Amino acid sequence: MHRVFHSWWEHAKELYGLGAIQGKAIDRSTLYYDPRVACHHMTKAGRHLLLSHELIGQKPDEARLLFAGGAEFLGWRSLEPFQEASVDYTTLKGEPSGTLRGLTLTQEFGEDAIYAKLKAHAEANYEPTWDRESGEFTWGFGLNEWYPRGQSGSVLAPVP
Repeated sequence: MHRVFHSWWEHAKELYGLGAIQGKAIDRSTLYYDPRVACHHMTKAGRHLLLSHELIGQKPDEARLLFAGGAEFLGWRSLEPFQEASVDYTTLKGEPSGTLRGLTLTQEFGEDAIYAKLKAHAEANYEPTWDRESGEFTWGFGLNEWYPRGQSGSVLAPVP
């Protein structure tokens, strides 16, 4: 399996527009590619976080480069406080999954300053709630739902 992945990865770097990884992440990423219907949907570097998250176990150095490119593109390295604008799926602004993946990846890569910024944003905006009666801790994400969602909350669960 290990050999199969590495063969695929070399092929995928070219097909998915990642062949330029040579010490620095590129400014675009493939969201979807299907050669049978000639569809190559490119998106901006904010989507590098998704690929970085998926690659970290097999290709940690390249995952780090993709994270760095995504963090730079999203402005996470600036001294300004993190802010989400309206939902824009090409930049991940207003979409909590980018912030959630960012929290995981910043811990993995030792990016303490970015982690602190994202964590402060999550705590201020994603409605952390401790229900003492049930003993449950949940995140509301501003959804106003009776039962909290599990997927997004599970990503935040390990955030200390």
